[in-house]
Amino acid sequence: TSEKLAKYLTDGQFITPEQLTAAQEHAEIKKISLEKALLAKEYIKDEELGQLVAQVKGWLFVNLAQVGVNEKVARLIPERVAKKQQVIAFDKTEEGIKVAMSNPDDTSLIHLLEKSLNTKVIAYYCTTQDIISHFDIYKRDISEEFDKIVKAEAAQASIGEAKESSTIQIVDLLIQRGYENQASDIHIE
Repeated sequence: TSEKLAKYLTDGQFITPEQLTAAQEHAEIKKISLEKALLAKEYIKDEELGQLVAQVKGWLFVNLAQVGVNEKVARLIPERVAKKQQVIAFDKTEEGIKVAMSNPDDTSLIHLLEKSLNTKVIAYYCTTQDIISHFDIYKRDISEEFDKIVKAEAAQASIGEAKESSTIQIVDLLIQRGYENQASDIHIE
């Protein structure tokens, strides 16, 4: 398929033959896919490459940044599964649930999703970069998470223990969010 993609790229004049050769060499040296090499060398944009890959492989294509992601639908697939499998549900129609995937040929994953969601899955190819950029949909508002932690702990432990345990969880959450957002420091008042 890399050969077919290479032909599409040069025949369609998306990149020059010289750029293709340089990307192929880069891919071989770094032991990465041609697609990743093209993006690393900035010879083509992520969306353009995504459309070409989908066209070459005969897949439906979706750009999540353009169509948007329905938060309720996205949460039908657990965050852990979504991140591990590089998938995100983005819409629900009468035909089924539309799922953006980095590999729409993964029939075992599609069948697993259909079984767990109890509906047909309509697989779309989406670039890994686009999928990852939409994982923040799984993050709740931080105040909601604080309330959830405090309520859960209050229901399970005595007042002194709940306060200490929930404080630890809140600080852990703050540190985690700070890390995810690449904060240089965290201030607590």
